[in-house]
Amino acid sequence: MYVTMVFIYYHLARHEEREIEGKYGEKYLDYKGKTGMFLPGNLGGRFSSLSGGWRFEVRLSPFLMYGLILSITVGFGFLLREYSKGRIPSFYLEGKNTRVVYSYPRKYAEMRSIINFALDDERIQSLMERPHLDHQTSYIAHIVPSHHGMGSLIATEDETLSRPQRMDWENLRFPLRLLVPFIGGNHHNQHCRTQKEILRVIFSKLFSPDGGYIPESEAFSINAMRTPLFLIEVDSKTGEILEVSETLPRHFWGDMPMPAF
Repeated sequence: MYVTMVFIYYHLARHEEREIEGKYGEKYLDYKGKTGMFLPGNLGGRFSSLSGGWRFEVRLSPFLMYGLILSITVGFGFLLREYSKGRIPSFYLEGKNTRVVYSYPRKYAEMRSIINFALDDERIQSLMERPHLDHQTSYIAHIVPSHHGMGSLIATEDETLSRPQRMDWENLRFPLRLLVPFIGGNHHNQHCRTQKEILRVIFSKLFSPDGGYIPESEAFSINAMRTPLFLIEVDSKTGEILEVSETLPRHFWGDMPMPAF
């Protein structure tokens, strides 16, 4: 969509230039020669002067150029996606058809013990033995801090949480800090590390777009879909299961792509 928008606006700008040239003639051409089209500084003119006025022009039809740029952009997006998938901290849980994903720095052994605490609970075993779930069902389990702001993108417990709540400065500080580093300090990371050792494990069922089975090895596939089933709150120090809750199959955010934080 972004590439299409840029392409359309470029040709709209060219059309407007021709109209203004017809109205103001040499005066506008003089202005145009000293002014950048989209970016300040007349980068094209500077490049031309550095190259001694040499120009290399390839004349392609607008549709061919659009297709070429779109293909390059989408191809780069898929490469970036594959690289990102390789950086997601996750592991496979043997015998449970489950891919476990954790969203902030923790040791593998600790995350492994958390998921084992959850699966050893009789309530969880009962939930995973329901008729619509069988030995072929694959799962993805997200382990997040109990008060993590992104948890609602994965699952919603009840209707009261299905719509965004009031604007909260604490939730905005982290994304703002990415743009302006001195805003908010390191509050988000500190919160994840220093809050009580209560973690939330959110289980979701994996399936293909046609409703069929999909293996856990394809959990990060572009075709993988998920339905949140239930969540567990665990005390990571004692292994105590504090809460087991079923989740809504759909919520305000809809069927968003797999959040990986």
